[in-house]
Amino acid sequence: MKKELENQKYQIQQFHNSYEQLTYNCYEFKDEIYKQNLIIQSQNNTIKEQEALLNKLENNQQRNNMQFSQMMEN
Repeated sequence: MKKELENQKYQIQQFHNSYEQLTYNCYEFKDEIYKQNLIIQSQNNTIKEQEALLNKLENNQQRNNMQFSQMMEN
């Protein structure tokens, strides 16, 4: 009976240790996910900035083409 009780205590301690390790791993994963999300947000912002610059370039190119066409007509 005593041996059985000791085994149960040992198993409970092992379960507790496993639970603590899993909890720690979850916090690590949560932290890593947060960091990855920050990276993704930064990349999305960079893409938006590049799209805005590309739109400006396209607008400038259209304006320059129109000015060039007008110069050639005159």
